[in-house]
Amino acid sequence: MNSQRETASGTKADSGKKVPSVKAWMPLWIGDYLADTGRLTTEQHGAFLLLLMDYWRSGPPQDDNTVLAQITKLPLSTWKKHRPVLKPFFRIADGLWHNKRLDQERAKAIENKAMVTERAKRAAAARWGSGDA
Repeated sequence: MNSQRETASGTKADSGKKVPSVKAWMPLWIGDYLADTGRLTTEQHGAFLLLLMDYWRSGPPQDDNTVLAQITKLPLSTWKKHRPVLKPFFRIADGLWHNKRLDQERAKAIENKAMVTERAKRAAAARWGSGDA
């Protein structure tokens, strides 16, 4: 596992630092998706969506054909055939596949989750007190 990817528990593998998790849902802007992916085959749509879902849950995937084939559930030879078509949806930096839109949506979701969590903590403290009796 690349040390920059999050583990399944939502922590950074290299530091052990807790990272907010937004694993239960992912926004899919259907109009934007279809506008950007109109020339993909059915198999490429499936591979792209699996890449996006893995990215949402675990962070940017490694630029490693074996890892990317595993994520997309494709045989390595089939992944290598589709890679040139799917690669333009990402930029490769520091050995990871990054997607600008998904990074933005993920950051918003993490921020919203933190805001809702803090609001709930304040409400609970106001209702039940701080526990300092």
